[in-house]
Amino acid sequence: PNLFIISSEIGYDKIEMDDNNNDDNIDAKFAIESVFSIYTKLRLGLDLNVKKSSLRREYTQYGSTVASLSLKHSINPKTSTNFKYSFENQDFNEDDALAGQAQISRKTDIHNIKWTISRKINKWLSCDFIYDYTQRDTDFAGENYTNHKYSTAITAKY
Repeated sequence: PNLFIISSEIGYDKIEMDDNNNDDNIDAKFAIESVFSIYTKLRLGLDLNVKKSSLRREYTQYGSTVASLSLKHSINPKTSTNFKYSFENQDFNEDDALAGQAQISRKTDIHNIKWTISRKINKWLSCDFIYDYTQRDTDFAGENYTNHKYSTAITAKY
């Protein structure tokens, strides 16, 4: 069996705008996964400079860098737990501001912690209990927040 699984991806976007203001981008994704035993798996991930379409009306896109850590553990054959932490930095560049909007670079940092406990009821039905915490710190006025979310899910697999 493999002790470590390493994966990587490098991408290049060549975007030629009609006004000759090209918007080329290089992004990269890296992940290291380790299986400590048949019960425990650890994964570290890093996504660098990934361009995403912005849902904000004043910016066309933003750069996103995400670092993540996840730990999965089987407590027994019917019960497992999954812990995940991620940090995302979003950079809204002044060059990506739409015409008529203020040419200001802005930044958003998002911390997320998610903890799930899963219990198999039978071979096709399971129940999950989930806690999801998000903290958002941003330069956009009035948009900082902290969110605590508790949920339950029932999953049927056929």
